[in-house]
Amino acid sequence: DLDGIILITSVITGNAEFISKEDVERVWGKLPVISVGQKIQGVPSVLIETEDSMKQLVEHLILNHKYRKFLFISGAEDHPDAEVREHIFTKTMEAYRPWFSDLEYSLKRGYFTEVAAIRAMTEYMNETKKVPDVVVCANDNMAIGVYKYFKINCNDSDIKECAVTGFDDIPQARFEIPSL
Repeated sequence: DLDGIILITSVITGNAEFISKEDVERVWGKLPVISVGQKIQGVPSVLIETEDSMKQLVEHLILNHKYRKFLFISGAEDHPDAEVREHIFTKTMEAYRPWFSDLEYSLKRGYFTEVAAIRAMTEYMNETKKVPDVVVCANDNMAIGVYKYFKINCNDSDIKECAVTGFDDIPQARFEIPSL
């Protein structure tokens, strides 16, 4: 008894399976479908300007805030948004390295969840023993997870100086203290 489906492809892990209208019809038949987050050939799609947004975010952190030690927490390996965000982050960092010799970054996988971001932060801190200047997360859920890691480890005074950014402006991010 459905009139149609709004398919939020940006939150479906393994959404690379949906490339064409035929792929969607295999699952939902001839129901009208709108894709939000990923372009699907033959299906009306609402897309996010991920590339420009991530590039502008990283440039802002480098140029305006003068951060030099970055940790990027990406999403799931097979998720197109995670791949694009990580690629643009890395490409932008590499583009600025010739001008800022002290520019450093590390990459960790966070699978778009709070728990995975806490795990990624724990791994990073165990490996490096130092807090980055900024943690850039591929979504707000992971940024909230980083906040939770910071609250758990609040006795480390360096943590209080570390900036955190998410990416997708979920409503919950406004209610965090401090808000994202």
